[in-house]
Amino acid sequence: MKKNYFLHTAILLVALVCGSVPVWSQTYKKISSIEELTDGKYVIAYENMAMENKANGSRIAATAINVTDNAIISPDASIIWEITTTANGMSINNNGTYVVGVNSNNASLSSNFEEKTCEWNFSVEKDNFRATNVQYSNRFLQYNSSSKWFACYQSNSNQKDLTLYKLEETGKSNPELTFSGITGDITKMLADGSYSSKATTKSDATIVYSSSNQEVATIDQQGTVTLLAGGTTVIKAEVAETATFNASFIEYTLKVTDPAALKTFVKVTNDAVTEGKYIIVYQANDDANSVMALNTTNAGKFFGNTEIDLTENKIVTDDKTVMWDITLESDDHYSISNGNIFVGFKGNNNEAYIYNDYTIGECGWNFIYDENNKVFKIQNAGVNTRYLQFNANNNQYRFACYTGSQKHLTLYKQEDSRTAVEVTFNEIDGNQTLFFTKGFTYNSAATATPTRPITYSSSNQEVATISTEGVVTLVGAGTTVIKASTAADNTYQEGAAQYTLTVRNTSVELPYQIDFKTEGLGDWLTYTTEGIMGFKLMVSIKESVRLI
Repeated sequence: MKKNYFLHTAILLVALVCGSVPVWSQTYKKISSIEELTDGKYVIAYENMAMENKANGSRIAATAINVTDNAIISPDASIIWEITTTANGMSINNNGTYVVGVNSNNASLSSNFEEKTCEWNFSVEKDNFRATNVQYSNRFLQYNSSSKWFACYQSNSNQKDLTLYKLEETGKSNPELTFSGITGDITKMLADGSYSSKATTKSDATIVYSSSNQEVATIDQQGTVTLLAGGTTVIKAEVAETATFNASFIEYTLKVTDPAALKTFVKVTNDAVTEGKYIIVYQANDDANSVMALNTTNAGKFFGNTEIDLTENKIVTDDKTVMWDITLESDDHYSISNGNIFVGFKGNNNEAYIYNDYTIGECGWNFIYDENNKVFKIQNAGVNTRYLQFNANNNQYRFACYTGSQKHLTLYKQEDSRTAVEVTFNEIDGNQTLFFTKGFTYNSAATATPTRPITYSSSNQEVATISTEGVVTLVGAGTTVIKASTAADNTYQEGAAQYTLTVRNTSVELPYQIDFKTEGLGDWLTYTTEGIMGFKLMVSIKESVRLI
């Protein structure tokens, strides 16, 4: 959403940075009486922690501030709240985002004003302000000094009432700064190249433009935005304070989409979880238009979510914060990671933590597909009674580890647009069992469709080797995996085929017994000998062998 803030200035500072860029200040002074609490702009805080316009799980986030002589100079827009008289009390909002009271130790933010739950009554308690929710009169908006967030607590709680800092008025005029034709956040395709983001004002000050991320887009001093790469930036226009006008700035978020960076993810509808890149979501139903995706934000004990639209039952996005690598680790459990962030569980509470490295047990997961409900039960390897689930209750909306009481999840795997390659062996069909003969060779060449260079390998070269032409040579008794594969590139996927080769000794110590059924050689005979025996035959599980 577009943000428009009037910076009622007490002090004008001028800095020479990259030319003459105006810098100004605004002063918020502490108030202590109900008479001072009138409609206006405020910083809502306790000591050096102020309430932000973003959620911390099911609470409201807090951020550190500097307070000098009971005043805050030039606070960030994210902590500037408007307190406005309503029918039943007063509302608290930041650029259209309202504080919502709930009947629990939580609080939420909403873009919609709701009667009573978004209304508050203020009173003064020991030089601080107590904000009582109109709907839930036993709930107060307070600061939790141990958890460092704002939420609704009961009268018997040990939490902290609020300190209010009010914007000082200067009596100067509103510069009425606005963008021409832009009313909110926008999305552009990289191929669009550029567009006009010119602003107008009544102020006699020069409008200064800026982009917060110049790798994504730049803006010149005529208001022309040039798109450079996919990503997000904040486009800002500002004017300094003058003798007759207040300072002011406006801004909006610009998202630039690079089609080359867009990835398509397809729902996994069976238990075939393999290594790859996934989006892990809670999906309310099969006909849902959007999903709640696990993202990389973590409030210390649980992971946040991003709402993503579904297009033809697929997810198309360039948001890397929701793209997770599912990898089979050496302990035969899967990890869930994004860069150096691993999802893990420890303890006995409903908690999910960030780990910076894979930790056996805590960061291991089993993916169990529920065919009836078409969801995955993502089970922790260390504590198998804990599952990674989504909490959709009481506006808590979080991913954490539960005992199965919350919502199981759906997987969307990145679709590979490259051409698939099928590799097949020309003369080999299935696993092979041979009796060892020194120097014995056979043809294990393969064909790739479409035609691609093939690389051959044997997992145990003390059992058998394979040449670049696909000729296998027996070396000794044991088991090996013979594999034919093609390399992946930007055009083709990896292709592979393999089988297990078992090579048995040609002589044994007596007495010797073999169960042909157990050995996979037939269903008709168990052979025992007391004499000297040597085998001089090749046996394949595809052949019938009888010893009489």
